[in-house]
Amino acid sequence: CHCGKAFSHRSMRERHVNMHLDLRPFGCPECRKRFKMKHHLTEHMKTHTGLRPYTCPACERRF
Repeated sequence: CHCGKAFSHRSMRERHVNMHLDLRPFGCPECRKRFKMKHHLTEHMKTHTGLRPYTCPACERRF
């Protein structure tokens, strides 16, 4: 990477380089969306289940 960042772990450097390259290796099996990070795919997958696991503390609406 040529942005000047330093990393103590190779995996962190690789993830950072992938962000610059705009690689999206994690694909949703339900639709055509792709993600840079696995946890983004995991969060996205919740949109296909119909479940609303998050509740707003102010209005109690579920998302």
